[in-house]
Amino acid sequence: MERELREKIFGDPDFFYERNLYEFSELKSSLYSSALAQSYNEFSCLNNPLLDTSKITGRHKFHQRSYCDFKLRISDHLVADHGDRPGFANSIEARYPFLDINLIEFAASIPPELHLKNSIEKYILRKAAEKRLPAEIMNREKFAFVAPGSPYLLRQNIEWVNDILSYNTIKKQGYFNPDAIEHLKKEYMSENFSINQTFDNDILMIVLTFGIFLEHFGKL
Repeated sequence: MERELREKIFGDPDFFYERNLYEFSELKSSLYSSALAQSYNEFSCLNNPLLDTSKITGRHKFHQRSYCDFKLRISDHLVADHGDRPGFANSIEARYPFLDINLIEFAASIPPELHLKNSIEKYILRKAAEKRLPAEIMNREKFAFVAPGSPYLLRQNIEWVNDILSYNTIKKQGYFNPDAIEHLKKEYMSENFSINQTFDNDILMIVLTFGIFLEHFGKL
């Protein structure tokens, strides 16, 4: 099943991107209430083409992953979740100069060995800026911006968060499996648990924000 899904989405059963798709699909279906779980295969996003597979067939793995990132992660996750929404929520109009279409098309033509040379990330960008920026910035190791997720919120014991994610609320809403949500809450609150937000989905944050949506706009 895993290879079939990869073939369907990427046009290549051996191409791996981010996670085991079949395993993740099983996890998602287990989160829904019994009524929705029965119809999961009908509304699963995997029923629809996510990519133009001709864009990645036969290309270098680096360019394949770059194309997938542009199509699957940048607009909905990085730009929207980490850029537009936080910016607009604070009356800031953000700008993304590296997302200029001409620059993206040029970047797609650069040989992979120049994107990552001798294990140096952003090699070309560093070379272009080395005469303009201090050495401590040029040589600084890349680090990610990560906002606190649902494990952090759960550990703060916030009343409204606990209420939205409570067993009774989840059961009453009828969209998610309350037993599955309780299991995730215990897992997320365990001492050494953490989410790699670059690759992992914060499932409880999705449930929490959907609960907020229902509170504001009523039952669907």
